[in-house]
Amino acid sequence: MGFAGGLLGLGAVATTANATTVSSKIQTAKVESVQTYKATKYYTKFNLTTGNVYTSRYLKNYSHNLANYPNTTWYSTEKTTLLKTNGKKAEYRYIYNANKSVKGWVWWQNLQTKPAPKVKTQYLLVMGHGAGDAGARGNGTTEATYLRNKMLPKLKKYAAEVSNVKITFYNPSHDIVKDTLTYHKGSYDINKKTKVIMFHLDAAGGHGGHVIIHSKTPTARDRRLASVIKKYIGLNPAYQGYSFRTNLNNCNVLRKRGIDYSLIETAFIDNKSDFTKLNKHLDQIAKGYIEAIADRQIK
Repeated sequence: MGFAGGLLGLGAVATTANATTVSSKIQTAKVESVQTYKATKYYTKFNLTTGNVYTSRYLKNYSHNLANYPNTTWYSTEKTTLLKTNGKKAEYRYIYNANKSVKGWVWWQNLQTKPAPKVKTQYLLVMGHGAGDAGARGNGTTEATYLRNKMLPKLKKYAAEVSNVKITFYNPSHDIVKDTLTYHKGSYDINKKTKVIMFHLDAAGGHGGHVIIHSKTPTARDRRLASVIKKYIGLNPAYQGYSFRTNLNNCNVLRKRGIDYSLIETAFIDNKSDFTKLNKHLDQIAKGYIEAIADRQIK
């Protein structure tokens, strides 16, 4: 690790029933028509990543991100057709949950009529650095480049082979640290039930890898991840598998929000032996990581 949806597709930042109302910066929409009907059940669109829940049909402000409620049953009694500033029309529906703690107007295509398939655990995999931050450097490449061009495709390949957990990937064109600390998005927008696995490469003299853990005691998942590093790279002798740190600002945001995470330092990018092992065993390492995350063996 180097030291260091809706009318216009705007992302929401609020995630709880007590969320702060945020200006959508959308000019007041013109209401073309309004239709009421008997309460009808809807569900959040499967794999939705962002979708504003507006406080009124005029879309001036929003207070929730629909994607943070993947398994909620919604009820709708009203829909409206709006005229956008570009002259095109869009349909929005008024929805609310069972106790009406979350309610508002959403774009109709962010809803579906059948419940989304439920999975036991949701994981978000994040490639470190990027978006102008190269991260660590060594052996003719950078941490951000290697993770995105080499590691990411392997992880995606094996993630597609497990079905007991839901694995998604953070936008590789973004840097989650910058998104979190500069724009108050990133880790602030992650559903609290989602577990986050961050991938990094170390540098500045040393060898071997380890897992930075979210509490003082490693979880069973942390131990499985560390065993992959030990098998193919070797453990960093300074940590012998794990370290617990409180000086990583993005990790601190996740911890304070109650989100389980692991940050994997696979190897030292500037160590020739580590880098050789990493390239030689990259496929097995990626497979091992997905098996460790899903706690399933891939044939």
